[in-house]
Amino acid sequence: MMFYAYAICFIFSFFHAIYVSVTEIKFDENANKLEIKVKVFTNDLEDGILNLSGKSISLRTDDQLNSNQQLINQYINDRLGIKVNETNKPLVLLKSENEGDATWSYFEMTDVGDVRSLEVRNKILTELFETQSNVVSVDVGGEKKFLRFTKSFEKEVIIF
Repeated sequence: MMFYAYAICFIFSFFHAIYVSVTEIKFDENANKLEIKVKVFTNDLEDGILNLSGKSISLRTDDQLNSNQQLINQYINDRLGIKVNETNKPLVLLKSENEGDATWSYFEMTDVGDVRSLEVRNKILTELFETQSNVVSVDVGGEKKFLRFTKSFEKEVIIF
């Protein structure tokens, strides 16, 4: 009987969903801006927006993505924050696009000056999923850093 209990636990853990987002931050020295790309599973992003705004939306088509840019921008700006040299600036959403089961959203932060430090706060979907993991890569002047955020670890400062 104990064998069956272990087998059932193994099967359920094997099929458990993975909760992850990917964020890429790159400093463009020539344009004096940060380019930020955020990749989230589309159904999870829809759930996050519903939780934040109370609006049930679909982001499956280009038209749906385009008509919901304001809600995507609101959700990501609420859950992802970047301070450059201790100065907070909003992320400006440029566009979103679907890639398979995921949605990429492209942001920029302009007029950032010389990047000496970045404080990254990433709480994307941690309000919904206990096991959410948010992976962030940062590239400033060719110096690359990799960060991982969870519900219990949501902020880190990088010095360059």
